[in-house]
Amino acid sequence: MAPLWDSFVDHCRQGCFLFRRGFMDYHADRFEDCSLVAYDGGRAVALLPASIAGVRVSSHGGLTFGGWLTDMSRPQAADLLTLTGMAVEFYKSLGVSELLYKPVPWIYPSIPADDDRYAMFRLGASPEACSLSSAIDCRLVSDGFSDDTEDDIANMLAHKLFDANACRNRAKALRSGVTISRSDDFKGYWELLTEVLTARHGVRPVHSVGEIELLRGRFPDNIRLYTAQDADGQILAGTVIFRSRHVAHAQYIASSSAGRQAGALPALFAQVIAREARGMRYFDFGISCEQGGRILNQGLLRQKEGFGGRSVAYESYLLKF
Repeated sequence: MAPLWDSFVDHCRQGCFLFRRGFMDYHADRFEDCSLVAYDGGRAVALLPASIAGVRVSSHGGLTFGGWLTDMSRPQAADLLTLTGMAVEFYKSLGVSELLYKPVPWIYPSIPADDDRYAMFRLGASPEACSLSSAIDCRLVSDGFSDDTEDDIANMLAHKLFDANACRNRAKALRSGVTISRSDDFKGYWELLTEVLTARHGVRPVHSVGEIELLRGRFPDNIRLYTAQDADGQILAGTVIFRSRHVAHAQYIASSSAGRQAGALPALFAQVIAREARGMRYFDFGISCEQGGRILNQGLLRQKEGFGGRSVAYESYLLKF
């Protein structure tokens, strides 16, 4: 089943390496899989990544999002409405009474794919959460920059996208000798990341360093670490980039107190976007909310908007039956 599943993921409208079994199953000990494959005449036309816990099915409990993944041509909107109803009947037969549905945000599909949101409306689902992410349209970065060096692109996009504060901090960082590079030192960065998250938010990274190294080993072309270092090679800031088909998604963004003083993050992101935006439609900075969007981290949002990011909603729906 895994080869069929992965092949479909690679060619569907919402294709993203997060839905491949090698990513979904790394935490199978924590999430009981309850995914579905829909067939039409013996041919797979849709997948639903899902996990089950008690009377609730989530799509998927271990992923930020993960609604229906659909073939480029089928199912169409009316078909998906019927298909979702069939999925509900199947889950009811398992004793499930609710579906937490987290559709793929609109920046990820290759072609429009909001059929599932309509199906949720028609079946009476209620909005459960709405978190704000921030993204850059990569055409603003790549248009006219194709013949320039990475450093030239970083300079131009900072001028084009960054606000005055981000530009000042980037210039400060470069003057002080801060350098940006792709890194394999996940362990070293995870020490900084864990320290920052614990001190500022009282939490730890969702992935342990062992898990992120495992996933990076499975998906070396999709998971990349970038760090900013001072003149002595000390890590000041960093981010992990998850590369899907059309979106470069930044997560695990952190800066030490020395990094904040040096202005390391603007320098980091100018360089990272210059490298990662080529060939992508969007560069996504990730969400700036807690508790399903009920708490907005305005400082974090302002920082991402200062880098040129604009709002993208990450939604979820609760369907009771």
